[in-house]
Amino acid sequence: MAITIGDEYWAIIIELKNILQNLTDDFGNVLFREVELGIAAKIDVVPSAYIIPEQSNIAVTTIEQEEYTFRFRILVVAESTTSEDAFNRAVDLAGYVINSLKDNHNLDGTCERFLITGFRPVAFARRGQLRSYVSIDCEASIWR
Repeated sequence: MAITIGDEYWAIIIELKNILQNLTDDFGNVLFREVELGIAAKIDVVPSAYIIPEQSNIAVTTIEQEEYTFRFRILVVAESTTSEDAFNRAVDLAGYVINSLKDNHNLDGTCERFLITGFRPVAFARRGQLRSYVSIDCEASIWR
């Protein structure tokens, strides 16, 4: 049975999830208590990471080849007792994520090209919850 675009797309998601679940800090502590596909309506567990699929593109590169570019947003969530500490923690966690992915140009063989394309930190305070988020944009490309 031939490998489909869907199979390759799913392999990329699974590899991203595995990488995030196994990320550790400088002392060997696992960074995220929860890593999920998609975003929960209510985020109860922190620190956490969410892989959010974004719009993907298909481009014809030659008469015989197409480039499939799959885009994802990785949302990192942290909280603390102060908004400044929560923000610092979220940015620190995002740094670990970016460092683990930025030189993994083929995402452990699941794609031809993997790139971090941007990130957006956001400080957020609501009803006693001092949380910060960092959204990391990335894309994975395959050619067929």
